[in-house]
Amino acid sequence: MKTLFTLIIVSIFIGVQAQSLHQTIRGSVIDKDSKAPIPGVQLAIENSNPIIGTVTDANGFFVFLAIPIGRYSILISSIGYESASVNALQIEAGKEAVITIEITELVTQLDEVRISGRKKQ
Repeated sequence: MKTLFTLIIVSIFIGVQAQSLHQTIRGSVIDKDSKAPIPGVQLAIENSNPIIGTVTDANGFFVFLAIPIGRYSILISSIGYESASVNALQIEAGKEAVITIEITELVTQLDEVRISGRKKQ
């Protein structure tokens, strides 16, 4: 009986210890100027193998689940926006990381367009 009790206590301790070695990163991606949420933004944890990535939902929210504790950089990219990164994000045991990322719209200067025509006779 004592051995069974000890085994249960050790199993619980190992389970609690394993859970505390991982954490969640969540947040939102918004436009820097308008502060509007941006759907479909791709986020990836730099130098992860295999690649750990996610995409923002229709409201600009994202979640990375079960990330080992440590320091990470997140790469952010979206069509029509400049690429960005969040560097040295510290993930700690027992503390979920919540961040808001602002990205800048990509502006492209185009040449002028000339329209000409001839009058039909």
